[in-house]
Amino acid sequence: DQPQSINLVLGESYGLWPFLAEYNDPGAYLVEQGRKYAASPHAMSTQLALAQGTGTMPAINGLLTGMPDTGLYPNYEGESFKEPYGLGIGPVMKKLGYKTVF
Repeated sequence: DQPQSINLVLGESYGLWPFLAEYNDPGAYLVEQGRKYAASPHAMSTQLALAQGTGTMPAINGLLTGMPDTGLYPNYEGESFKEPYGLGIGPVMKKLGYKTVF
C-alpha cells in the first residue's frame, strides 16, 4: 500500500553528529523531534550522503531538479519554465499520485 502522505525533511544544516550515541548529552536536545521521526518504523534515513552544494539554495535546487550544483540556477534558466525536470522530486511524486505542497 502506498502511504497517504510523505513528509520529507531536508536536513541540509541539520548535522548527523547530534544523532550519534557519543554525543547524547550535548546533542539530545538538538534533535529530540528528529530522533522521534527516525525511530518510527515508517521512517527512512541515511548517514551516507554528499552535500548538494554550498548552501540552502543549491540544496533545494538539487532536490527539485535532480541535477547537481553546477553554478547555473534552474529558476533563472528559460527551459525551467517550459516543463519540469524529469529527475526532480516533484514530477516523480506526481507520477506516484501525490500532491506536492511546499
